[in-house]
Amino acid sequence: MTRRALVHGVTECGTRSPTRAGLSGNADPARSTGRQVVAARKRRVPGSKRTRGFTLIEVLAALFLVALVLPAAMRGVSLATVAASETQRRAEAAALTYDKLNDLIATGGWSSEAPEGDFGEDHPAYTWRLTVDDWQGITVKQVMVRVFWESRGVERSLAMATLVYSGEG
Repeated sequence: MTRRALVHGVTECGTRSPTRAGLSGNADPARSTGRQVVAARKRRVPGSKRTRGFTLIEVLAALFLVALVLPAAMRGVSLATVAASETQRRAEAAALTYDKLNDLIATGGWSSEAPEGDFGEDHPAYTWRLTVDDWQGITVKQVMVRVFWESRGVERSLAMATLVYSGEG
């Protein structure tokens, strides 16, 4: 197309530019205006319908899916939270049991100390109990420390044991 300036029309991007007469569908250059191009742009082509939002059925389907998935997801989150809390308490009990057993063995308190107690203000939810039993003879003892705590209304416990030479016999 050559650029002969006979009539000014509106291009697709909305700026005025020279066009040839007759291209806009009007053979009369005096009557050719940009309004015809704009009107042609507003016409809908069959099969190319533009949508601006969701239909009612799409919204209802999405709400139905959310209603099905959300309770299951929240139940999963709740179970994961409970499991994490239980794991944290069990790990803390294991650390307390290990420390108490090592303390009793290192200080020799397993043979003279009171057989139960608590962990003071640092860990008020936990208590411990010591048991000493003979193990295959008189000179070897099994020293076991069991730590107790309550979780969700149920008493839980964790035990660790070791063998100690008692020197008797």
